[in-house]
Amino acid sequence: MDLNSLNIFIHVVQQGTFSGASIAMNIPVATVSRRVSELETQLDLLHYMC
Repeated sequence: MDLNSLNIFIHVVQQGTFSGASIAMNIPVATVSRRVSELETQLDLLHYMC
């Protein structure tokens, strides 16, 4: 699991939106969206491995 993606996800939860996390972290919204999507994929794969 990528901890940077997890950190971005935590910011999304704290800020309530992708754009809020983007502003708080000073990264593009597209990056936030992509990294959260990648995290979802990784977690889904982990679910099937267990």
